[in-house]
Amino acid sequence: MAEQVKGIYAILFRKEENGETDMVRIALIEDDKELLRIEAGQLQEAWRQPENMELRCFASAEEFLGEAEALKEAEKPFDILVTDIELPGMSGIDMVRLLREQKDQIYTIFLTVHASFALESYYLEAEQYVLKEHLTERMEGVLNRVGRRVIENRSSFRMVTYNGELCKMRFEEVFYFRKEKQYIHYITADGTIKVRESIEKAESEMGGFPFVKIERGYVMNARHLKRISANTAYMDNGDMLPISRRMLPQVKRTINLNRDRL
Repeated sequence: MAEQVKGIYAILFRKEENGETDMVRIALIEDDKELLRIEAGQLQEAWRQPENMELRCFASAEEFLGEAEALKEAEKPFDILVTDIELPGMSGIDMVRLLREQKDQIYTIFLTVHASFALESYYLEAEQYVLKEHLTERMEGVLNRVGRRVIENRSSFRMVTYNGELCKMRFEEVFYFRKEKQYIHYITADGTIKVRESIEKAESEMGGFPFVKIERGYVMNARHLKRISANTAYMDNGDMLPISRRMLPQVKRTINLNRDRL
């Protein structure tokens, strides 16, 4: 029987000493000690981003959740979660389901020996699932694609005035925006932000893809899109948005052409 990990196993890995401001924090959950050592090494070898990487390893979902809450309170939350699905106690699936219910924005990569878990990872909007037997050839591409998204999203925001206050609106937290009379309603993870501006200014300020115009007065964030069925966009916050029949082919084409940026 494989030896199991006991307690938190922390690794600090920096490509360069750039300080902590650009640190990308990654959590790896694996209860098998030998597999954890191998997987941690592969994650370090796979990292190709200019920012520093901090990797912390855990033996269970419960250990990770406790540490994640502490880091969140210290405003140093994890950016990426790489987790086995079959864990002692709470499973990886149940843990990520809990994180989604808490509106946690962490990017998730599932590791598994069973291809049958792929559908469940889709329902949970995981960025990717990787079969452990293909870990060596697939992890570099998967990890760096998610890493680029983390880095890009950190620098993408607008300062807007809402209810008389100046606030930071992060692009990654915007599900979509729509025009209502003289206002643009930005639907975000924290609620609706209403800004008095034109739809043309809103589109310009949000900077193009992943924001895609789908209907007159509607622009969606393709990174929050679950699926398109008929003329409806199903978003991962549960909202359903109308897509113009005329614009539908172009919407699909734009998303397909930018698939590597999702």
